[in-house]
Amino acid sequence: EEEFPIANDLSLNIMEWTLDQHNLYDCPLMSNKGRQHIKYLMDKYSVSIPSLTGDCFMQEPFYKTSDQQREDLLISDLNNILNNSHDLGVQFIVIPLVDNGSIQNKDQKERLITGLSKVEKTLLNNNQKIVFESDYSPTVLKEFIQNFSPDYYGINYDIGNSAALGFDSQDEIKNYGERILNVHI
Repeated sequence: EEEFPIANDLSLNIMEWTLDQHNLYDCPLMSNKGRQHIKYLMDKYSVSIPSLTGDCFMQEPFYKTSDQQREDLLISDLNNILNNSHDLGVQFIVIPLVDNGSIQNKDQKERLITGLSKVEKTLLNNNQKIVFESDYSPTVLKEFIQNFSPDYYGINYDIGNSAALGFDSQDEIKNYGERILNVHI
């Protein structure tokens, strides 16, 4: 709540939020009353929120569990986040495939693909896209993103993470530049 007047004072008209798994459903985004207050603040301070980083998916990656009930609950969380954030005009949901969310094997990759296919109808209805932040090398990320329709998925390009990983920006742009939909500077 305090971010809105600060953003306004700094002449910033957009912000990106990060959503954590801890107390997920206590977040104002996840309740009707909370979203109404957020909308009020967005209007009052002329600030929009076009993207949201779902750290919750890095903290509790549904694709790293083989327990179907647990996976279904986490997919349900994603659907709720998509619908609730759509109510605020959020266009992009960033799923960080880094740190604890990094994909470590073929099974995790397959569970990610299968799990996300369950929310594509929501993405279509909401006109939203999931964008991946990844620690993959440029050539591996190019291969990875080809598993996902550009109608629903893209890449979140985090310049700082890429530099820290020692990636060459020209190589990254050459490999998957057409799939970059959101940028973190």
